[in-house]
Amino acid sequence: MLRKIVIENLGVFRHLSMELAPRLNILCGTNGTGKSFLLDSVWFALTHRWPIEPVTSIKKARIECIGSDSSGDHVDYSASFDRSEQEWTWSPDKFDNTGLVFYARADGSLCVADSVQGNSLALSLHEIWNGREKSGKFVCEGLVSDVLKWQNRRSEELAMFEKILEVLSPSNFKIRLSLPTRISLDDVRDIPTVALPYGNVPVLHTSSGIRRILTLAYCLTWVYSEHCRACNVAGMSYDSRMTFLMDDVEANLHPDWQGSILESIFAAISALRGSLENVQLFVATKSPMVTDWAKVHFDFPLDGMLELREDEKNT
Repeated sequence: MLRKIVIENLGVFRHLSMELAPRLNILCGTNGTGKSFLLDSVWFALTHRWPIEPVTSIKKARIECIGSDSSGDHVDYSASFDRSEQEWTWSPDKFDNTGLVFYARADGSLCVADSVQGNSLALSLHEIWNGREKSGKFVCEGLVSDVLKWQNRRSEELAMFEKILEVLSPSNFKIRLSLPTRISLDDVRDIPTVALPYGNVPVLHTSSGIRRILTLAYCLTWVYSEHCRACNVAGMSYDSRMTFLMDDVEANLHPDWQGSILESIFAAISALRGSLENVQLFVATKSPMVTDWAKVHFDFPLDGMLELREDEKNT
């Protein structure tokens, strides 16, 4: 868990210092003020890897953090960029701070890091839906294949996925799985469908808002189930620490849906893990509906909000 982050001469920031809330951190502001880059920086602080390499200043780029290790003790650590070597140097060089880190990016891609598996993974939106193969082995089978497999097996993952879909649904209807179907003579796959108020729709043909929620529900289910499997294989207990990052949390959603999405994400993570204990969330938004919900439901000092403004991004 992160307690504080300081960014020097990196990306759009000449200097930014941010005290972090232990539960929910909302980053708000207009386009181009650095919300996405701040999420990238949090990911980097936790995993020591950038999702996309940032632009470094002529001056020395540096990130300083205060975090909590696996025992809950506070630890100071930092990273500096060596321009001549074109690499980041960490002090201390090893720090057990991650647990499970989940980052849903604005372009629909996913970055995930798992301290049990000891690696991080980045999947494009296409790979999330259709899978990724590496060296003859599947890293991820994808939403279409996995959901169909879960339905056929009536697995625990299916129950988890359906529960998360239910709590992420809009207030006026519930998104529920229905029977798989074929959608083309040229595609021999059975495709999962969802039951919507106007009928059953193949997941590949759903609206952008429904697809966003299907993607989020699948990624949460898949990431957590893979974490549990890795723990079982390694003979380890489940890591209770989780950091959830999501950019453009309101993207493709109706304003009414935007107003309830944070509450739904809370419920989804609670359904996944049983509680929000040891979970820290970072979400970026430019939606007044999201921030209005937060102003009513915030629980200080557990939650916090940072508004980035254009005239402050380099100060």
